[in-house]
Amino acid sequence: MTDILLESIRAGVLLGIFLYFWYRGRRQTGHSHHGWSFILTGFGLLLFGSLLDITDNFESLNPYIVIGDTKVEAVLEKLVGFLGGFICLAIGFKQWLPTIIGAEESHRLAVELQKANVELVDKNKASQKQTVKMTEWRIALLNMMGDMKEAKIALQKSEQHNRAIVETVVNGLIMINGQGTIESFNLAAKNIFGYEAAEVIGKNIKLLMPEPYHSKHSDYLTHFLGTGERKIIGIGREVMGQRKDGSTFPMDLTVDEASTHKEVDAEKRKFVGCIVDITERKNTEQALVKSEMRIRSILDVVPNAIITVDRNGTIVSFNPAACQTFGYKENEIINQNLTTLIPPDLREEHGRGFANFVRTGKSKIVDGTSVEFSALRKDGSQFPAETTIRSMLLSGELYLVSVLVDISERKQKSEELGQALEMSENLRTEAEHLRDVAESASKAKSEFLASMSHEIRTPMNAIIGMSELLEETGLNDEQRKHVDTFKAAGENLLDIINAILDLSKIEAKQFKLDSTSFDLRKSIETTCEILAFRSHKKGLELLNHIKTDVPNGVVGDPARLRQIFINLIGNSIKFTEQGEISLKVSVQSQGEGFVELLFSVRDTGIGIPSNKLELIFKSFTQADSTTTRKYGGTGLGLTITKEMVNMMKGHIWVESEVGKGSTFFFTTRFGLDNSF
Repeated sequence: MTDILLESIRAGVLLGIFLYFWYRGRRQTGHSHHGWSFILTGFGLLLFGSLLDITDNFESLNPYIVIGDTKVEAVLEKLVGFLGGFICLAIGFKQWLPTIIGAEESHRLAVELQKANVELVDKNKASQKQTVKMTEWRIALLNMMGDMKEAKIALQKSEQHNRAIVETVVNGLIMINGQGTIESFNLAAKNIFGYEAAEVIGKNIKLLMPEPYHSKHSDYLTHFLGTGERKIIGIGREVMGQRKDGSTFPMDLTVDEASTHKEVDAEKRKFVGCIVDITERKNTEQALVKSEMRIRSILDVVPNAIITVDRNGTIVSFNPAACQTFGYKENEIINQNLTTLIPPDLREEHGRGFANFVRTGKSKIVDGTSVEFSALRKDGSQFPAETTIRSMLLSGELYLVSVLVDISERKQKSEELGQALEMSENLRTEAEHLRDVAESASKAKSEFLASMSHEIRTPMNAIIGMSELLEETGLNDEQRKHVDTFKAAGENLLDIINAILDLSKIEAKQFKLDSTSFDLRKSIETTCEILAFRSHKKGLELLNHIKTDVPNGVVGDPARLRQIFINLIGNSIKFTEQGEISLKVSVQSQGEGFVELLFSVRDTGIGIPSNKLELIFKSFTQADSTTTRKYGGTGLGLTITKEMVNMMKGHIWVESEVGKGSTFFFTTRFGLDNSF
């Protein structure tokens, strides 16, 4: 404000001087003089120079403001204004002064003004030269400013490009200063740690690392800043990171300095950390370790020797079974050639085959085929072995895996088996001879028994028939007693003959079952009626109970079923002195076209000891030899009964307690006939 006031006063003074001289001139000449124009122009130039402010307000009048050093040119312009003003005033006053102050004084002033004008012209020329130089500087400055502007634009584009790259890389990139303060945080880092960039920028890097990792990291950084020793700078290492949710994870961290020149101030030194979340890789590594441990544990317990060699025949793995088989410790045989395990006389042939396979990939044995060969133990002994060899590629490298078994014991057993087979063949030949002899003897026995049974049965039937005729004649008590005796003896003898004949047929496999439809209920009732006379004669009650779901019409052999009932119920009558005998029939199972029936015969007789329950079904065997003397019998009835039950696709068993009686159970299978 003060500068403007001073400039205004100065302009006013110049204007007053101008008006004063103009007024004097008009009074002496009475009209305007052409010197007046020079004086007026001079005052105008002086007024322009006075109004030009070189400190603050020249910008509105200075066309070169955009250049930069505009004050220099403003000074030159003001100097030119004043110089031109003074020249114009000098010319004007030269023409005008004589009329005002006199000719002599005017001439003196003109001379001085001429000198001043020459000096001003020289100064003007120097000023013009300076102006030319300033113009050249201005042009150079303009060119420099243009280059700087283009460089700035290129720098901005490069910075944008680099930022785009940083934001799109898959690895986390974090920039910190020497004090550990986070200054940049890319998108990948956000995805890894769960923080937005605004949440972490300006905070210490320890936010992203749990203890003890962040303390160690700070110590390493401080040590590097103080000594320049690189403990972690430029070196990748595995550390633990901490996410926003507090969870930790393994990561690979590589830190390097980003400063282009070394700064003394730690805050100005920049470091960039490259972060890779290796959680998935660690999980994969752990899975591989577990898998390898499982495979190793399997190999350790496998009873077969497993040997792995590389393409050079060098042994790279040797499991415990192989150590036991060959007598080597693992560290003794690893990195040895496979020929160590092969007898010397076979090594050359083995080497040719191995080299041919490595060269061509073709082999007759590297295909899973089992091969027998002689192997060499550590002690020098040889043994027969069987191996299966497979090839495999691991990371592009060829390996061969041999699964080997020591077959010494098998060979020995094979030889023993061969001898046994030879002996067995001899025994088989002898057995066939004995079988032929036995079959011949059995056939002869069967023919003899058939012939003898026929020869014996005929007179026995005659004796029994004659005894029945004698009973119809008038006999006294003594005679009737004698007749009953030989009749009973004849019937017993006939039963024995029939039993022997049936047994011989069974042994000769000539015993056949008929298959015919019959009424099961009627057959059982008829059999019980036949046996009721014998039971009532001993004062025993014979009962039968057939469940309602038992079918009437069945297909089978009714005669052999009746024979089974007679044998079992007959034995119960024989060995029971008092009480009752009961026959029960129920359905065991039933399917389409067949039924399986369960029969049981229970008595209240003498019972059978538990240790004799299996013996009673053998030929010519009874529970106690005293029973033979007391009750008679040959011990063939139950044997024949068991064979007939088996032929009917059933089985028989007994439950008994001495002194309380016995219960015989048997099952049979019949076809179904719904016509009954």
